[in-house]
Amino acid sequence: MSTVVKIGDLLVGGNNPVRVQSMTNTPTDDVEKTVRQVVELVDAGCELVRITARNSKDVDCLEKIKNNLAKLGCHVPLIADVHFNPKVAELAAAVVDKVRINPGNYIDKKTDKQIFTEQDTKDAIEAAKINIAPLIEICRQNGTAIRIGSNHGSLSDRIIYKYGDTADGMVASVMEFLSIFEYLDFHNIVVSLKSSNPIVMMEANHLLIKQMQTNGMDYPIHLGVTEAGAGQDAVIKSAVGIGCLLNKGIGDTIRVSLSENPVNEIAPAIEIAKFKSYCEHNVTKNITCLPNNSSMLVKTNSISEFSDEAVNIVDFTDKNLREMCCYLDDYYSNHKDKIAIKKFYDLSLNSEKLAIQSAVEFGTVITRHHVFGIETNLETSLVFDILQACKVRLTKAEYISCPTCGRTAYDLFSVLEEVKQKTSHLKNVTIAVMGCIVNGPGEMRGADYGVVGAGKNKVVIYAHGKQVTGNFDASVAADELLKIIKGEVVRD
Repeated sequence: MSTVVKIGDLLVGGNNPVRVQSMTNTPTDDVEKTVRQVVELVDAGCELVRITARNSKDVDCLEKIKNNLAKLGCHVPLIADVHFNPKVAELAAAVVDKVRINPGNYIDKKTDKQIFTEQDTKDAIEAAKINIAPLIEICRQNGTAIRIGSNHGSLSDRIIYKYGDTADGMVASVMEFLSIFEYLDFHNIVVSLKSSNPIVMMEANHLLIKQMQTNGMDYPIHLGVTEAGAGQDAVIKSAVGIGCLLNKGIGDTIRVSLSENPVNEIAPAIEIAKFKSYCEHNVTKNITCLPNNSSMLVKTNSISEFSDEAVNIVDFTDKNLREMCCYLDDYYSNHKDKIAIKKFYDLSLNSEKLAIQSAVEFGTVITRHHVFGIETNLETSLVFDILQACKVRLTKAEYISCPTCGRTAYDLFSVLEEVKQKTSHLKNVTIAVMGCIVNGPGEMRGADYGVVGAGKNKVVIYAHGKQVTGNFDASVAADELLKIIKGEVVRD
């Protein structure tokens, strides 16, 4: 169980409920518009709100936003999202309730070096102790919490040299920073490790828990699948990544990142938050294991080969996730037979709730055990979306897109929808649509192609990690992207 951190008047961690948060996508300097969106988020059930702070002007606006909200009787904790400029973080820390920083902005400076030594690491950590001390002192004086966030795709060259662009690298980056905070005796911390890939995100958080336990740390954890995209695909990715961890007791606050109006993030986040529990012990009785005689079985992996006689189906209809996990844990500790799972759902449920429940349940057992198939009364397309989120069976193009914030300067939502319409026929290809250079090039690392914001109504296109166009108007982004894709060999 994590320690409790106070963010404004809100307690996070320990036995407290899983806290739901989101981020505004309005320009921070449009105070009235941002205040209105914060109120909308809070009315929807949001408990913490993050706002972009690009410069000192934005910090001045944050103070006005906070004061205006107070006049409206809205005292939701505010989080400043700071990138690149440590001085902005220091200014914001005296205004807001929490500051989100990236270790890379303090612990590693941009360099042309390609080889890094252990001495380089020691020097970087010593420099970071000096660089971070002013922020820590301001936070200490003002009771401001700090979120240490490391995202897959935004690791420093030094970390990548040693660990690669991996979950291990994400954890190493955060653990270095935590050691500095502990050295400086500051503990009002929330930690987050995010990725657009739910499996990498889960792996990183499992590793983080082990590393923190080894080092006697128990900080609260913020969970999220970053750049998840829009619509059902994005909700399912988030449900798989966040829900599977919550079900194991990992996670204290969450965000469902959608490339939509941020208010749309709250309802699915509240639903996913219900899955925090533990799956240990209490092996369930009265679960039926039957021979496979069903034509409804969907294989979880396209390379799995099995005959009807080779696979048994376990019927989990009317069983909850804890019962499912307990049964499978016990089964696989005593048997080597191939197994498939059966679960029928109440189709009268709200479609989003049904998608979330099935994504968390099937996602948890698929990522926990080698399950060979699923028999269900759900739409086959939904099952395939869950399998795609689990990275075990890919049946369509994968989309990565940021939820946007005050740094986004073009209509990302429209571009994303048009890109999806014009590339929906593709398979085994990943396409990113990113708001700006802050998260764009790094966070889309691994994507085959990407559209990245480059200024007011301007974008550029990346292919295989390299920029391949200059700036052009965002209104033709989908057409220009398609030209580039068609010029290469892509599997349909």
